Amino acid sequence: MKPLTEKKLVILIFILSLILRLTMANLHSVIETDGTYYVRMAENLFSGKGLVDIENQYQTSLTPFYPIMIGIFNFFSNNGELSARLVSILFGALLIFPLYFIAKKLFSKKTALITILAASVYPALTYVSTITQTDSLFLFLLFSSIAIFIKFIENESIYNALFMGFLLSLAYLTRPEGFTYLIIAIFLILIIKYNNIRKILPKILAIVLVFFLIAAPYLAFLYSQTGSFSLSSKGYVIYKFREFQPYTLDYEKNIFSLNEDKTDIRLNPYTVKGSLIKEILSNFSLFLSRYFSNLIKELFYSLPLLFPPLILSIVGLLNKKARKINLALAVLVAYTILFFPIFWVESRYLLPILPILIIWAAESSSILEIIM
Repeated sequence: MKPLTEKKLVILIFILSLILRLTMANLHSVIETDGTYYVRMAENLFSGKGLVDIENQYQTSLTPFYPIMIGIFNFFSNNGELSARLVSILFGALLIFPLYFIAKKLFSKKTALITILAASVYPALTYVSTITQTDSLFLFLLFSSIAIFIKFIENESIYNALFMGFLLSLAYLTRPEGFTYLIIAIFLILIIKYNNIRKILPKILAIVLVFFLIAAPYLAFLYSQTGSFSLSSKGYVIYKFREFQPYTLDYEKNIFSLNEDKTDIRLNPYTVKGSLIKEILSNFSLFLSRYFSNLIKELFYSLPLLFPPLILSIVGLLNKKARKINLALAVLVAYTILFFPIFWVESRYLLPILPILIIWAAESSSILEIIM
């Protein structure tokens, strides 16, 4: 009997990933809270009412691409919750394809196969692929962007530049922090290609132009609702919401107490407006205390909880193959770890680095074989 070809092995792992996620989706008895908003946004958007959520309000914190995908799937299923889960399931399973490309380019076919097999069954990735939230779709778009980034670094093709801008824009339209990965991508391109800066600048401009061209309708919507240019109203709202430990009495009072005029709750996400930067600078010492407290919790609790074999990832990172790209991924990991303590700390926020940790851990097996 002939061994399976590389292509057949990848397809087989994809099918395994898909079946596992479809099976686990049956474990959910009710739709998640955020899911109710996304599903209603999808229904209202496709019925011509716009980005109106379950509270009949225009939604400026939750982004539109996940609802758009739900609406497309809903044409076939005619069931909002099912459509939302199917979007997460499909893109959670599809994640293995950009991961395979990245791991193979960085290291080897063996490492790539171990990576996608581990990613297909890893509990955290499997779980978020069955819930009605944006994580699964966002991860697929982010790692597809990274795959195209690697191709762009190799040949500087204008087509890869345009496609990268397109994917990063969709990532932003899925979760607002997607915009920050555009900045990281441009920074890394400038660092890696500093010897060829004149040739590369027009292509960086192309990435930025495509990004904002795709995002323009949503940015115009935000301007019409907030009265100012903004990439999202989510950052300020989340920062204010997380002033206290979630679900404590102080947390509930901070959000749901009446405002000074006694006309609304204190932090109504539909009406509260402000600048995140101004809020931070208004009490910078408090921000620093809050930030470092969150960072310590993230490093010593959330990160080990998300990926216990962290030491294997560190071993894999030490491999000298594809050094520039590997260091670029390290920058991405460091940025993600340092960014989210601004707001709050949950293992879920660290999901964008989980596939990278899995790639490095998969490569560590080859290094350990050499050592031993």
